[in-house]
Formats: sequence, C-alpha cells, structure tokens
Amino acid sequence: MREKYEDLNHKLTNILIHEPARMSGEARNALESVEHLSQHTTIDGIADLEVTKESTFIEGKGYLEIERQHGSSSDVYGDKGLVAPDAYPIKFKLLVDSNNEIEQVLELEIDTNKFYE
Repeated sequence: MREKYEDLNHKLTNILIHEPARMSGEARNALESVEHLSQHTTIDGIADLEVTKESTFIEGKGYLEIERQHGSSSDVYGDKGLVAPDAYPIKFKLLVDSNNEIEQVLELEIDTNKFYE
C-alpha cells in the first residue's frame, strides 16, 4: 500500500510541476498563490501524503515542499539573495481512471497563511 501512495506522490508532483493542463482552473489558481511567494519558487515535492478517501476520486492531504528564492541566482551566489525551504499544508481531490492513474487534479487547496504572519 505504501508503494502505491509513493507512486501517487510522484505522479501528483509531476503534474504540479510539468502538466498544468491536467489541473482544473481552481487548482492552477491555488498553485499560483504559492508561486507568488518569492521571485523564484520551486516545487520540491509533497511530504506526509495521506489518502483520506479512495474510489473514482482520490482525496488526500500533505505538505507541499517548496524552495523560495529571493533575488537572482547571481545574488544568491554573491550572498545578496536568499534561498529558503518551506512547506505548506495542502488538500487535494484527483479524478483517477480504473488503474488509479491521475486524469485530472480537480481540487487543490494550499494554505499559505503562515507566510503572511
């Protein structure tokens, strides 16, 4: 069972990074809220993935791990910029086919409130 969710984690992360067309408009908007937290935001993956419901839809939660870069890469190398890892709680709902392959990310909630505190 654990391998199944590790595979799901990898596939969901890949969609978030490389396949925004497989995300609903609402899910893309949620992802954009994270991308606006710094000049360069990189998604590293999803930690502590937990599936809460499984059928034609898979619902779950976890933490979206990112790296926030403030300043250009040359600023960072010149000690004038900052690179900081961070993680934000997420909830998601996926539409899957009969083989549990992700067809679409239907819902994605990312709680970025701690960034603004």
